[in-house]
Amino acid sequence: MKSDWVAKSAAAGFVAGVVAGMALTGTPTRAEGIGTAISIDPFVVSSRGPGHRREIAPGDTINAGELFKTGPEGAVEMEFLDETTLRLGPDSELVLDSFVFDPAAAGGDFAVTLAVGALRLVSGNMQDEDYQVQSSIATIGIRGTDFTVLVAVDQTTDVIVHDGLVEVAPIDGGPPVLVSAGQRGSVSPTTGLATVTQEDAAIEPDEDEPASGLSGFWREATRLIGEWFSWALRED
Repeated sequence: MKSDWVAKSAAAGFVAGVVAGMALTGTPTRAEGIGTAISIDPFVVSSRGPGHRREIAPGDTINAGELFKTGPEGAVEMEFLDETTLRLGPDSELVLDSFVFDPAAAGGDFAVTLAVGALRLVSGNMQDEDYQVQSSIATIGIRGTDFTVLVAVDQTTDVIVHDGLVEVAPIDGGPPVLVSAGQRGSVSPTTGLATVTQEDAAIEPDEDEPASGLSGFWREATRLIGEWFSWALRED
């Protein structure tokens, strides 16, 4: 059985309903802006349905319900009202499903869906159980942490923990696994199972495989994510 801190069920459909907001008085309310785009490198777009597409610039407000897309060399860093930071890597799609923050209680709700690509998240001032990241096949619950999520084109989902602890579970209800710093948790679309391995090296593509399909994706992801990590880990 999943532990309490990851017991939020996955939202119906791939994009969850939206509840956003924060009141500075300490009472959570619905609001549009849930954070700010800190830096863009070099081109990122977002949309909230037909006719609502925009190019993101540094300093722009971000909103619950937005779908963010980055290009082959694109990346964006976002800071949310609870001081959570999220960095989205190249060739990625991310939906900001929901956000509610009550600063008086240091609680709320933070949920995002990574459709494909890479993100790195450092949790902010909510309670651990208030955070959830998901792909189409996995849910990730956290305990105050810093981690990277990689979602391949076939939806294979990998979670690499840099600090803290996460619980990774198949979205269909399979047994979860605990992943600590220096480990990788994975959920396979083929088996539907979650596994843990020691993360002692970067993603290594099979050089004997052609650069197509999943192998091609990981070969390119190795290069792009390596470049992105150099950007994401730089000192401000």
